[in-house]
Amino acid sequence: MEIGQKVESLRDFESVPKGTFGYVIEDYGTGITIAWDLPDKPYPRFLTPAVISKMLAIHELCPLRDGFDKKTDLIFLKPVEDFKNETEFKEGVFKMGRCAIIVSVENGKWHLSISTPTASPSYKEIKEARYKFLPDNIVVAQIFPPKAEFVNLHPYCHHLWEIEM
Repeated sequence: MEIGQKVESLRDFESVPKGTFGYVIEDYGTGITIAWDLPDKPYPRFLTPAVISKMLAIHELCPLRDGFDKKTDLIFLKPVEDFKNETEFKEGVFKMGRCAIIVSVENGKWHLSISTPTASPSYKEIKEARYKFLPDNIVVAQIFPPKAEFVNLHPYCHHLWEIEM
């Protein structure tokens, strides 16, 4: 399983009921880490997997089930396809080349974040992600609010927000 793969738990774990969805946010060689999307602690969709994996240990933004061994534990996880076809768009965490992508709908509007671990994504990568992961019939923009309202949790993350024209 790759970083960004959506999964479903096939059995109960401590604090994670069977049927819960989550995302692979780390691959540490022999195993993977899952960020679970629980009703009382939902997956923080506005953060990139790299930021989430660093912040969870400190802030416990969402529960983790660490230690899914690739040889023995993957039988308890079912990969879930986020896209049924190219014209169906879904929320989720995805991998596109070197980029981590998070797509969500917030207050009825699409939001896409795109990041890489070591440098800002290129214009070409941002454009490719926009047309691959968001519906074509919407307009999106990068928003720069007043300095006092600006939040930057990841130095190499860019956000596209659906706007009205």
